[in-house]
Amino acid sequence: MYTLLSCYTRFHKIGAANVVIWDEAHFGKFGSHYLKREFYFDVHPPLGKMIVGLVGLLSGYNGGYDFKSGEAYPDHVPFVAMRVMLAMFGVGMVPLAWFTALELGMSQWACHLVTLMVLFGEYVVQVANPVADCEQMSAGSSSLGLSYWTLCCCSSHSLLFSV
Repeated sequence: MYTLLSCYTRFHKIGAANVVIWDEAHFGKFGSHYLKREFYFDVHPPLGKMIVGLVGLLSGYNGGYDFKSGEAYPDHVPFVAMRVMLAMFGVGMVPLAWFTALELGMSQWACHLVTLMVLFGEYVVQVANPVADCEQMSAGSSSLGLSYWTLCCCSSHSLLFSV
């Protein structure tokens, strides 16, 4: 049920704005460089921009758009598909929150509370919507890492370094 609610909060009206919004201008441009195999320099780590490039490739985008802030998307740029694929990082955080809380031995009430906090956290919902916001990928990756650490080190399963 929480995962369905997560899909609704992250995907509802995701394609309503057909203009380049905030970080789409930055990360979309760098994702385009990866798709066109062009060299560029940026001070930030490349993983988020590489993921944006991969999402562009998977959605059929060829890298031929400049992503100017506030500009309307042309018909050949599959921005809704790209937004949906990247919002999946935000969707995945909700079930990960439930299973991490459960694995940490929290009560059912605490598991519900943790999951609801991640589900309806205004920051998390806002960050999970823009197409190329590196924060959703970072938060999703961090959630996955925390869940894995919990499963491996803090539970009775102890998958990591088990004898």
